[in-house]
Amino acid sequence: MLNSTNKQLERMINVMTDEIGIIQHCDLDVLIKRNKDPYPYSIDDVARALIVLARFNKFNNKKISQAKNTYLNYFKRAQTTDGFYYNHQNLSGNPIIDENSEEDSFARTMWAFSELLNSRILENERINIREEYIGKIPLFGKMTSPNSQAISLISLSNFHNNENDESVKKVAKYIIEDLSDNLSKRIKYNSEKYWVWYSDKITYDSARIPQALLLSSEITNNENVFDQGKKTLDFLIDFTFRSKFIFSPVGTNWINGINNWFTKKEYDEGNYPSDYDQQSIEASSMVEACKIAKRITLVEDYSIYSRNALAWYEGYNINHSSLLSKNGGVYDALVRKKEENPEGLNKNQGAESLIGYLMATTFKD
Repeated sequence: MLNSTNKQLERMINVMTDEIGIIQHCDLDVLIKRNKDPYPYSIDDVARALIVLARFNKFNNKKISQAKNTYLNYFKRAQTTDGFYYNHQNLSGNPIIDENSEEDSFARTMWAFSELLNSRILENERINIREEYIGKIPLFGKMTSPNSQAISLISLSNFHNNENDESVKKVAKYIIEDLSDNLSKRIKYNSEKYWVWYSDKITYDSARIPQALLLSSEITNNENVFDQGKKTLDFLIDFTFRSKFIFSPVGTNWINGINNWFTKKEYDEGNYPSDYDQQSIEASSMVEACKIAKRITLVEDYSIYSRNALAWYEGYNINHSSLLSKNGGVYDALVRKKEENPEGLNKNQGAESLIGYLMATTFKD
């Protein structure tokens, strides 16, 4: 049995994981399994779940080991002929062909591999995963979107810091330099006055951008990349924390099935981001980015920000509502309070919210 204090981990493994992968969506706490779009399985959730298992690092536990094998098999089925990965699979475990999702899918899968290589897996597994990772390092150079570049930098930084072969590290460092320089140039191009970001809007999993730049700056010793990483993190912190203490991530402002992201135009006009709908994944990435910033800069304020981003899940938020369900699930979002919903919670308990919380609680820098 798993430790009884890890209800969220138990739910991830015992309830949301089946023989194919991990179920994406829930109606309240009931799993949604359907053979149509949106499909039941996403490599994003499978990769994040594997990261959680690697950080938990107890593969001598039978259920954890079985879940790890399920997630690795998902990757094998998802692989394309050119080394990338398809994102979604149907109820039979067959990949859904969608070339538009391959970059992010590749980056997240490689992030999971890099975390596994830093865990206590069997030696034969380590050898095989390391060989696969090394063989795919050149594919990182094909990442074009800022999000996939950021996740790639996190993965490559993890790998570089735990690799012993200097020739392999040299290749990894070369790509880290290229990707971080590319991302840094995007930020410089799109920044203006107080807006310090890589595009004209704040979207999804935002703190991964500064996290990636800070990690890569340690390897490259590039002061400009470090500066961009710190500035973008401080920019996010500036309008996502209320007087340092209450974390209030940029809401998606979900209206009629459309995300209405916070834009530079709104910022320039003196407006603030929407308070709702606040997503678990934003708190998760902020926890990690601030922990890394504290270690690198030794500025104690980042520890406060990290602790309070994690406390967001426990009710230290603008609604004063815990996102942790009694059954081990994590509610999908903070939403506007209404008479019929006085807590202001989206009561669905999907995989992304649950795994985001687990990533935040298991991250050690």
